[in-house]
Amino acid sequence: NDARYWLDTYRYDGAVNTLQMYVTPHAVCASELRVTLHYTPPTEDVFDVLPGAGPTAGATNVSVLGAFVVGRHYECRFGHRASPAVPLEEDGFITRVWCLSPPRSPRNAVVPFAIRDVNTGDAHAIADADAAAVAAAQMHFTYYVAPTIDGIDPPSGPDAGGTLLTVYGGNFSEPLPGYLLCRFGGSDAPSIAAQLNSSASMQCV
Repeated sequence: NDARYWLDTYRYDGAVNTLQMYVTPHAVCASELRVTLHYTPPTEDVFDVLPGAGPTAGATNVSVLGAFVVGRHYECRFGHRASPAVPLEEDGFITRVWCLSPPRSPRNAVVPFAIRDVNTGDAHAIADADAAAVAAAQMHFTYYVAPTIDGIDPPSGPDAGGTLLTVYGGNFSEPLPGYLLCRFGGSDAPSIAAQLNSSASMQCV
């Protein structure tokens, strides 16, 4: 006879990796169906790190997307410096941790980035099935000296927009594409990508 059975499994606790169960198809039937469940230990993977750059003063709120084990403690490693990671747990799973970048000497630098399991000491890099070199290239954090603004030209323009604005200042080095933006208005105003002219000048429309 074709019979189906549904079983509730328990959360893996790390103690055993095989569980044997016996199911009696019918209360009056003497035969038993032997079922073996194989538990796979939980794995930890990192999928993305956002943002991948921040000022040398530190305090950049870095979000790490991945798969993490509930109950374990993690830290972010910016080169040789550690920062505690705060997990975000949803429905019994951790898919994101947050950490603040530590300060660094005031100069541009690229440092290795990793998530370290404080319980085991293991470090986890970005999971990439295509090429290990790609994963290694992605697991870095770029420090840059925070830019300064000395002035803009012209200081005004028509309501219709379209004015080419030149921004003068310092440390306008672009660590990663898309990090230099102009915003006309408050924090809810849209950001516009800027064109880098030099370390002391950039333009946007």
